[in-house]
Parts: sequence; structure tokens; C-alpha cells
Amino acid sequence: NKVSIATVGGISSVVDAMRQYPLEVEVQHYGCWALTNLAVNDDNKVSIASMGGISSVVEAMHRHPQDSKVQNWGTSALRILADNSNNNEFRNLSTIVRRRTSVVEAMHRHPLEVEVQHYGCKALTNLAVNDDNKVSIA
Repeated sequence: NKVSIATVGGISSVVDAMRQYPLEVEVQHYGCWALTNLAVNDDNKVSIASMGGISSVVEAMHRHPQDSKVQNWGTSALRILADNSNNNEFRNLSTIVRRRTSVVEAMHRHPLEVEVQHYGCKALTNLAVNDDNKVSIA
């Protein structure tokens, strides 16, 4: 299903919806959730990054810092997307710093949300795998 959804334009539809309705928390929550599920496929990770999906997730997390569902699925999406050594979007140091900040801020804002903590730790772990990112995350 993940490949089929991407093939018929599902990734671009999700990213477009997130861009068109940035203040609608439900669109952002379900958009992050959809991208999380679609990112399990390596080809989809590349497509999500190239279509601006990573930026859309980060923007959703910044716009809705108090919403635990957006933070949970946002950190989860970043965790999966960061686990792709071929994803050049995550190799750019300035974007890494911004994404790392989103994850850390989510973890600080939602200390009692186990899933935010869980996915936040995994996202930071995946980002730290790249030697260039270890300095940025520290």
C-alpha cells in the first residue's frame, strides 16, 4: 500500500494539504502520521524529502507546539526520515540544527508523553549516526 499510495500522488497530496492548511491542527496531525507511515519505504523517504515533506513536518511541530499528537507523529516522522543515509536533506547542517531543535523542543514541552520521548530519542539517535551531525546535536 505504501508504494501504491506514493505512485498515485499520495505523498504530494499530504504535503500539499499540510502547506495549504498550516493552522488546522488535525490536518497537521494526520499529515505527520501519514508521512510517518509512508516513510517506512526507502524510496518514499527520498520522495518525501524532495517534495518538502520534512520541512512540512518541522513547520507543523513549530506551529502546534502544545499539541501532543502533532509532536508525537512529527518526531516519529523525523525519526524514520533521519534513518536514511541516502537522504541528502538531512546532511545539510543548517537543516539538521532546525530539525534537532524541533525534536528537543517537543521532548521538553511534552515530558509526560511517552511516545514523544520515545520517538524523540530515536530521531536524535538516527541523526547522530552521521558524524557531521554529532557536533550539531551535542
